[in-house]
Formats: sequence, structure tokens, C-alpha cells
Amino acid sequence: MIGLHGGMQFNGAPMGVSDQFDNFSNFTEFAYGGRLGVELRKVQVGVGLLLTEINHSYSTKLSGNLPATTLLGTHYDYSSDILNPYLFVNLVRNMGPLQLYYGLNGGPILLGTGQTQVSWSPMKSYRSTEYVPAQWGISAGLQVGARMRILKGKGPGVFVEGGARYNSAAYEMTQHDLNANMVGTYKGNGFLSFPFLVGVDYRL
Repeated sequence: MIGLHGGMQFNGAPMGVSDQFDNFSNFTEFAYGGRLGVELRKVQVGVGLLLTEINHSYSTKLSGNLPATTLLGTHYDYSSDILNPYLFVNLVRNMGPLQLYYGLNGGPILLGTGQTQVSWSPMKSYRSTEYVPAQWGISAGLQVGARMRILKGKGPGVFVEGGARYNSAAYEMTQHDLNANMVGTYKGNGFLSFPFLVGVDYRL
């Protein structure tokens, strides 16, 4: 089976993130890719590729001489590409032209194909850009979906699929003070993602 798919993916905030970061938003992005596999009776096995992005905003709090409150207008825009090749195994149930399936997936994930950019603006009066390195990790999760064949027997079909994944690659987020000096970076403990895909495939 050979297929192409596209849709949306929701990417969660970093897990275990410091309480110095808050107001995370704008997590849903377009996702697309493809897959190649074989079906052996009631089991599907194959490889896939998912390409998407993380684009979100967050703000920081200061500690030290100033109260630990959110800075007025301090705003970070985080942007990174996601490259996620994976292996998958599905159990299938055929119901006439409709096929239901569910299973597991896993593989490497690259967060930031090159460099990850964070731009920020304290009090909305100044902008700069910081670059942090790409992060490798492991992605693993599950998926469930349904496929409807278009013709009798083998040939083309359409499918919908949803899933959930844990990704060990961590955001690397910069922190600045009121004088526009970078005071450090912080990594979370990975993040969750939830893809929803629609696609077409062909069974040989």
C-alpha cells in the first residue's frame, strides 16, 4: 500500500516546563507526508513520514530584585520545523468496503531542521532574534483510522486517521532580562502531539 496524507497536528507545550514560562498559545499547524507498507492478513506493517511545524508564543517571568510577575509586553515567538520518520504496525478489521485499523508507531524526530528561531519584544519596543540548535529525539504513540475503498478489490481508497504521540525532543527556549540580555535557555521534557490526517492510498 502506497499513500499520501495531509491535515493538522496539535503540538502541546513542553512537559515539565518551568513556572517562569506561561501564556503558551498557537499550537496547531498543517501536517503532511506519506506512507509505504504491506498488509499480511489482519496486520499492516510499514514506514511513514510526517512533516509539520511548531509555531507558538510564550512569555516569561523575572525573578531576583523584581517581583516574579509576567513582564508587560514581553513576548517570544517560537518557530521550528518537525521531521518525523516512523515505523507503524496496525491491526485491521475488514467490513466490506470499509476497513478499520489501530496500532502503534515509533521512530526518530528532528525538532528544527537547521536552527530554531526565537524572536522576542520586551514592552513591544524592541525585537531581536536568537538561534538555538536543532534537537533529536524519539517519537512514539498510537493511531486509529478508517479506510474506504473506491473500487472493488484492490486499488485506490481514502482514509482518515487520528493519533497521539510522545516526543522526547525538547524545546530550547531563551530567556532575557529587561535590558535585552539573554540570561539563559531552558528545555522541557519533551512534548505531546496529536495529528489528524486525511489521505489517499493505493493497494497493489
